[in-house]
Amino acid sequence: MVSRTAIVTLAHLYAHLGRGMDAEVEGTTRALLQKAGEASGFIRDDVELALGYMVVNVTPSRSMNALINTGVRHRNTAARKSTAQHLGRLAEVMGSSHLLSGKKDLTERFIHAICCLAVDCALEVR
Repeated sequence: MVSRTAIVTLAHLYAHLGRGMDAEVEGTTRALLQKAGEASGFIRDDVELALGYMVVNVTPSRSMNALINTGVRHRNTAARKSTAQHLGRLAEVMGSSHLLSGKKDLTERFIHAICCLAVDCALEVR
């Protein structure tokens, strides 16, 4: 119960503080993806909600780096699946022109991460 409340609190923080959460994105994403593999459907749903708010409200490059650094090579299939879904949503938020602009190593990191997820051994990740 405590972890679910913490996850919902993170979702509210992302929703209301937005870019004010930039400094905490890496650590909170790591914690959320760790919880993404939980057996409880309620916790998984809350993790998806929190990550969704993160992708929409935090600086896009920070959320992309956090997802790539913590989720692409995660041992848990559910965490990799969540990473793939939220990277897709982030691509929509950022727009293709910005994402593929070649600036700041952004394009290379994103394409490499997507390629890794596209050839993942788990079908639901691909």
